[in-house]
Amino acid sequence: MGLLWPRQIPMIPGEPQRIPWLAVLSQVVQQFKSPPDTVKRQVRGVVARLCPVPVHTGKIGEALPGLVDQLLIAGREHGEPAYALLTDAYRAANPLAHKFGYSDLSMTATERMFWAATKSGDPLRVASVHYLKAATLARIGAGRQAMKLIDRTVADLGPLAEADQTAAAVLSTLHMRAGTISATLGRSDVSRDHLAEAGRIAANIPDMVVLDTVVGPANVKLHRIAAEVELGETGTALEISRNTQPPADLAAERLTYFWVDTARAHLLAGDPDSAIEALLESRQAAPQHFRASGTVKATVRATADQQRRASQSLRSLANSAGVTD
Repeated sequence: MGLLWPRQIPMIPGEPQRIPWLAVLSQVVQQFKSPPDTVKRQVRGVVARLCPVPVHTGKIGEALPGLVDQLLIAGREHGEPAYALLTDAYRAANPLAHKFGYSDLSMTATERMFWAATKSGDPLRVASVHYLKAATLARIGAGRQAMKLIDRTVADLGPLAEADQTAAAVLSTLHMRAGTISATLGRSDVSRDHLAEAGRIAANIPDMVVLDTVVGPANVKLHRIAAEVELGETGTALEISRNTQPPADLAAERLTYFWVDTARAHLLAGDPDSAIEALLESRQAAPQHFRASGTVKATVRATADQQRRASQSLRSLANSAGVTD
């Protein structure tokens, strides 16, 4: 029997326990089944539309379960291409759990991705799943475990990246992820080494999307800003931000992070007014992601702590972010 799926469910940002499609998603990611050939083009089209910037999570909630409901039987029959599509479908599911605070469900979706990726015959998909799993581990406080995973994946992917540009692009994302995670662990030299290597590789790659992940020189700069903020290097973070011009077609969610990290740098510098200006830019880039992001909420609260009297702009940002305390 197929999963029942309400087609029109209103978004209730900040109240995930009341979003029915998250309960259905929880059922979806528990199932190990595979896609019939008849839905391959449909899966590719929807995943391409929803990833890597699933800002409109309501659209994913409407589209994904119906697809996964069709991805139910064909592993043995259709082989590796079917598992590649299943990996992509689980990848589209993963951000939903993360955005609404379901770390356990996010990890489950990541494990399902890995299972499908290992059957896809594509080492780059496996490496891309490790990129996501490292982020999930870091979010639950397992940063050291995340770094071990990345180090192993980098070593495995290195030889392939020397001869294949797509592999090189995936390798650059792993170095970017390692750079930000090691910064949260206070390992400044390790962080900068990884980001320097990411920049070296990305110098030969245009700003683009590879396996649903943003790659290229601009994204390396965005990761450098985040890392320097984590390391407390305010001046360096702000200098990189001032000298960064995000591409016009940069994914809206990535642009949101650029402005949030810039706001965090301004707060470290004791400049809440500039932080508010950056947060306004962040909200404009992707309003729904702005409301769902825990980092945004924390930054808005930190801004309120620094600003003696809350300005109208700050009140507006707090309302948009769902911050009531």
